[in-house]
Amino acid sequence: MTATMTLGEKLLFGSSGNAVRFLGRGWDQLGSEDGRWSVDHVADFLFELSPPPQSDMTLDIEMLPFVHAPQLVRQSVEIYINGLWAGFFSARSPVTASTTIRSEMLRMRGTNVLSFVFPDACSSIELGIGKDPRSFGFNFQSLKLNSRVPATKFSSGAVKFASR
Repeated sequence: MTATMTLGEKLLFGSSGNAVRFLGRGWDQLGSEDGRWSVDHVADFLFELSPPPQSDMTLDIEMLPFVHAPQLVRQSVEIYINGLWAGFFSARSPVTASTTIRSEMLRMRGTNVLSFVFPDACSSIELGIGKDPRSFGFNFQSLKLNSRVPATKFSSGAVKFASR
């Protein structure tokens, strides 16, 4: 059974956070106090939504990219909801990004799959800085799906963002 997310609920990815029940493949099992790393090229977030949205929504995400200069200076993420493209951005430093999720992209009944694809994910072995074979993309701190649609916004770490 899939966990239910409430519109406007802020989900925290830390080890004691409330996002754990939504995690599918591609996430660090333990997490840290502040967040949780994606540890593969794809990470899934599984949820049912309550109440059903009456309009488009805004997905707000706070993340820290896995970077190590000079070899890896930015991370990118593609966002999909139920297989439909929802956005893209690239970051060099901690970022808060927002993208619009159209209401028709969501399943009103059953499991929704929010997928994050990390084309630049890299292991510490590949960078020569450690022995962890997992491919790190971003450390997620929080995620929130809001029923309103404010203007697109970025924190200072955002490099590129697109939405359809």
